[in-house]
Amino acid sequence: MENKVCVIIPTCGDREKKLRRALYSVLQQSYKNFEVIVVDNRNSEVTEKLVQDFNDNRIKYIKFTEVRGPSAARNAGLRAAGCDYVAFLDDDDEWLPDKLELQMEKFKKFSGNGLGIVYTGYASVDENNGRLRHLSLPSRKGKVFSDLLKSCFAITSSLIVKRSVFEEVGLYDESLKFWEDGEFLLRAATKFDFDYVNKVLVKHHIHGTQLSYDVVSQIEGIKRVLDKHNEEFLKYKEVLSNHLYHLGYLYVLNKNYKEARRLFFGSFKTKKTNLRSLLHMILSFLTPGFHESLLEKRRYIG
Repeated sequence: MENKVCVIIPTCGDREKKLRRALYSVLQQSYKNFEVIVVDNRNSEVTEKLVQDFNDNRIKYIKFTEVRGPSAARNAGLRAAGCDYVAFLDDDDEWLPDKLELQMEKFKKFSGNGLGIVYTGYASVDENNGRLRHLSLPSRKGKVFSDLLKSCFAITSSLIVKRSVFEEVGLYDESLKFWEDGEFLLRAATKFDFDYVNKVLVKHHIHGTQLSYDVVSQIEGIKRVLDKHNEEFLKYKEVLSNHLYHLGYLYVLNKNYKEARRLFFGSFKTKKTNLRSLLHMILSFLTPGFHESLLEKRRYIG
């Protein structure tokens, strides 16, 4: 008998077209043993009616009375889920029809080797013009902790996670507004192996209103994660240097040049071969306006 998969979809109100697209992509899966939990982060009557209109008893609806963020929404879905396997789908993303089937085949094949998470490739698509912005095929499996310190290579909408992973390492950190997905994966990677399906099975839609475009949230999230896992990052000087550089870049976008320079210098001091940090520190002194426009252009290219 097939294992049931709980699909958790956090949503934040007034996005009915995107949510409807996401739900259709789940209902069209070739793997049929699933339930869906929609967690409404804004108590929207429109969202509640949309879920009711599907008239499908596999879809459950949870609503918050106040905005609590993506981690709280995912955790509420996890607490309500009654399955041994959990998948996540952001309300503005969608799945290809064989996503769940191919991932569950991977779990079935490697059920006894400590496998905790299976992810897939994804395509980032511009919502406005349909242009492909980025294509990511997976390449890391097994013990991936050091890889995750460098970057979060798996998006949340691509994951299927064994429930036992959450029981072992805990739920999403609700104090984080950004990088909460990568921080959870870091904890998971200390205890469990990862594997992947080497296909693009998720469409990740880019529309410019995602939290990833909120510079302040990015700064706060990255700083908290670096602090929370400080001992691990200190073991990987080049990785830490790159994260400090990225924080400096964000502070330039936020027009806090003094803090940006401090971070660029810290990045260079941590890894003396990181010459781009030294270059950007100098640029922030000499031509801060040009420097900001240069980094702003880099942010939106691609």
